[in-house]
Parts: sequence; structure tokens; C-alpha cells
Amino acid sequence: MGDNVRFLTTNDTATPANSSGANGFPIPFVTGTPGAGTPWPLKVPFDEAIKLYWRVKNWQLSTDLVVTLDAEGAFGGPYTYSAVSGTCTIGGVNPPARELDLTGYEGYVQVNFGTGGTGNFLLLGYSGTQVPTWIQDNPSSNVSDLWPNFEITGTFGGINGSFTASVQFDTRSDILSTVSGSFTATIDGNDVTVYYDASQNGGGISVVTVDHMDFTPQEFWPYAALDAGGAIYDTSTGAQIQSPLD
Repeated sequence: MGDNVRFLTTNDTATPANSSGANGFPIPFVTGTPGAGTPWPLKVPFDEAIKLYWRVKNWQLSTDLVVTLDAEGAFGGPYTYSAVSGTCTIGGVNPPARELDLTGYEGYVQVNFGTGGTGNFLLLGYSGTQVPTWIQDNPSSNVSDLWPNFEITGTFGGINGSFTASVQFDTRSDILSTVSGSFTATIDGNDVTVYYDASQNGGGISVVTVDHMDFTPQEFWPYAALDAGGAIYDTSTGAQIQSPLD
């Protein structure tokens, strides 16, 4: 059985501009400069933001990302590492175990959806701060597009004798030492730019090939209707089964 969730947010400070108000999220909106390379890499309509924050529980990663390290280098390569497509189960610090956990600051901190082997991983999660921060695209509007601070991050590489190298991936270009290139990934069909740093390769050549990297919802929170109880959403498809007011 899912939870029936009712809440009202309050100001994070005494500054009216930082009021979270009744915005539909248990977090305040903040000001900043969103866009590619920042902690807020994609703009989505309000309804899509509601879905991403409240309704999606787990994700499916589909990708053909391949990293080749030390090609024609000094350590006997090339060494090839492939990303793993599959279910990205909820994890991270204080991961939510039920719908009510999504209403508290401490309940949804640094939630990561990860896949991969030891030392190699891809994560999709909320980035930047302990409390997820969202930017309102048009603050003067009652219903505005939003910039959630999703982040795709990862590392692919390995150790072979004296050879240690890896390629770093992130939607935040500012945290990479060097931006060697980029490609487009999707989060629930929304395009987002992923940057990578292939410079840390012990003098060898790093090659990154990728045709697609798609994170799509795989499992949804059911929630519970107000009076009749029972699930509001199908956990497999996300389709609405009954009115939340039932």
C-alpha cells in the first residue's frame, strides 16, 4: 500500500524571494543560471517536474557507451570498458523507502540510481547540495517551467600494473578538470548534454564512443487515494488508476 501524502512547504529563509510557498515541492525554488554544464541541465514543464520528483521510483538505463583506454599507449592496451544497461535501483544517502519520505529534506538527499561494475559506474540523481534545488524559469508566472538539478555522473577505467586511467563523465562541466568532448543523453525523453574528461590516461589515447544513453522510468510510486485507499498509479506503467480524491 502506498502513502497518502499531504504537505505544505514553508520559507527556507525570511527572504520572500526564497519562499518555497505552495509550489508543489517540499523544497524552495532558488535563483541561479541554469543550462548545459550547470547543476540544472534541463528545463521541463511543471507537470513533467512533478512526475520526475514525485512519481518515478526507479529507472532503466539503456546505453552503448564504450571507453577505450591507452590505445597505442605505453601500457599494452587498448583496454575497453563498456557501460552496463539495466535497472537503476534507488540508492544513495538516506534513500526514500516510501512516498512520505519524499516530503522531508533528509528523506531525498543525494539519491543516486546506479549501474555498473566495481570502479565503473553511471549515476542519475539530484546533485549539488544536500537539499535538491530547483530554479523557476519564469518566476512571475503562477505555473512555470522548472530547471531541476538532475546530474548524470560516472567513471570508466581501470588499473593494470602501473597503468591507472579513467574517463570521467558529468552533466556539470565545471567539476571536470578538462572537457575533452560531449554527447547527448536523455532523462525521460529530455535531452541533456553529458561532458567527459579523457585526459587522465597516462600518456595514452582515450576514445569514447556512444550512440545513445537513455534513462527512462521503470517503476513508479503507487501512492494511496484520499478516502477509498488503494493505489493511485500503476507501479509498472505510471498510469493513473483512480482519482487521488477518491
